Amino acid sequence: FNGVIGIATGGSTTTVAAPQMDAVTRSSLRERALAVLESAAISEDPLLRANALEALQIAPTRAETRARVALADENLGVRYVAAMTVGELGLQRLAPLVEPLLNDSAPQVRAAAIYALTSLGRKVDPSPLAGMLRSTDPSVRSTAAFVLGELGNPR
Repeated sequence: FNGVIGIATGGSTTTVAAPQMDAVTRSSLRERALAVLESAAISEDPLLRANALEALQIAPTRAETRARVALADENLGVRYVAAMTVGELGLQRLAPLVEPLLNDSAPQVRAAAIYALTSLGRKVDPSPLAGMLRSTDPSVRSTAAFVLGELGNPR
C-alpha cells in the first residue's frame, strides 16, 4: 500500500491520498474490528456467525477459539464454515472435533470435514465426495466440486 487510493467516478478514476495512520491508531482500529467480528461470531443469526468466523481467519488464534464452538453449531452453514476454517488455517488441535463431522447429517458439512482433515494430513476416505457430485441437490454438488478443487483434485 502506497498511501494512494483510486476512486472510480463516472467512468474515470480520481486519485486521492489515503489518510495516514500511526501504528497505534491502526492497531486500535484492528482490535475494534476484531471485537465486532468476535461479537458477530456469537450472534443469534447463523449467517452472522458464519460470516464472522470466515472473516476472523485473518486472526488465526481468535478464529480457532470461535471455530471450536462453531463445529458443534446447530446450523449446517456455520458447521461448514468452521470445518473449512480448520482446514484453511491448519488448526491441528481441532482435528478431533472435526472427525465426528464425517458423519454429519448434512453432506456439505461432511465434505468440509473431508477437506479439513485431509488438509491437516489425516487419512480420510475422499470417496463420499464422488457420490455428492451425483446428488440431485445443486448445493451438495457444488460443495463437493468446490472441496475437490480446494484439495487440488483436477477431476
